[in-house]
Amino acid sequence: MDRLSEGHGFARGATGIDLICPACGAMGVVPMDVLREKWAEQVRRDRLLWMTGIDPDDPYRP
Repeated sequence: MDRLSEGHGFARGATGIDLICPACGAMGVVPMDVLREKWAEQVRRDRLLWMTGIDPDDPYRP
Protein backbone atom coordinates (compact mmCIF):
# COMPACT_ATOMS: atom_id res chain seq x y z
CA MET A 1 0.00 0.00 0.00
CA ASP A 2 1.22 3.47 -0.83
CA ARG A 3 2.39 5.53 2.12
CA LEU A 4 0.27 8.45 0.86
CA SER A 5 -2.93 6.48 1.47
CA GLU A 6 -2.02 5.86 5.12
CA GLY A 7 -4.22 7.97 7.37
CA HIS A 8 -6.84 8.58 4.66
CA GLY A 9 -9.17 5.71 5.49
CA PHE A 10 -6.70 2.93 4.64
CA ALA A 11 -4.44 1.06 7.05
CA ARG A 12 -2.41 -2.13 6.80
CA GLY A 13 -3.92 -4.94 8.81
CA ALA A 14 -2.68 -8.40 9.67
CA THR A 15 -4.80 -10.15 7.01
CA GLY A 16 -5.51 -7.35 4.55
CA ILE A 17 -6.33 -3.67 4.31
CA ASP A 18 -8.42 -2.00 7.00
CA LEU A 19 -10.92 0.49 5.56
CA ILE A 20 -12.14 3.28 7.83
CA CYS A 21 -14.99 5.65 6.95
CA PRO A 22 -13.82 9.21 7.72
CA ALA A 23 -17.40 10.39 8.33
CA CYS A 24 -18.73 7.78 10.76
CA GLY A 25 -15.65 5.76 11.76
CA ALA A 26 -17.08 2.42 10.60
CA MET A 27 -14.38 -0.16 9.86
CA GLY A 28 -14.05 -3.10 7.51
CA VAL A 29 -11.29 -5.42 6.34
CA VAL A 30 -10.61 -6.42 2.73
CA PRO A 31 -8.57 -9.65 2.59
CA MET A 32 -5.43 -9.70 0.44
CA ASP A 33 -6.74 -12.43 -1.88
CA VAL A 34 -9.79 -10.29 -2.71
CA LEU A 35 -7.55 -7.27 -3.31
CA ARG A 36 -5.34 -9.26 -5.70
CA GLU A 37 -8.39 -10.54 -7.59
CA LYS A 38 -9.85 -7.02 -7.97
CA TRP A 39 -6.45 -5.63 -9.02
CA ALA A 40 -6.04 -8.32 -11.71
CA GLU A 41 -9.56 -7.60 -12.97
CA GLN A 42 -8.78 -3.87 -13.22
CA VAL A 43 -5.51 -4.53 -15.09
CA ARG A 44 -7.37 -6.79 -17.55
CA ARG A 45 -10.04 -4.11 -18.11
CA ASP A 46 -7.44 -1.39 -18.65
CA ARG A 47 -5.59 -3.54 -21.21
CA LEU A 48 -8.81 -4.17 -23.13
CA LEU A 49 -9.58 -0.44 -23.18
CA TRP A 50 -6.07 0.37 -24.45
CA MET A 51 -6.40 -2.27 -27.18
CA THR A 52 -9.60 -0.58 -28.41
CA GLY A 53 -7.99 2.87 -28.35
CA ILE A 54 -9.71 4.16 -25.21
CA ASP A 55 -7.63 5.79 -22.49
CA PRO A 56 -8.56 4.01 -19.21
CA ASP A 57 -7.67 7.16 -17.23
CA ASP A 58 -10.12 9.35 -19.20
CA PRO A 59 -12.97 10.27 -16.82
CA TYR A 60 -15.32 10.86 -19.80
CA ARG A 61 -14.84 7.47 -21.42
CA PRO A 62 -17.93 5.54 -22.56
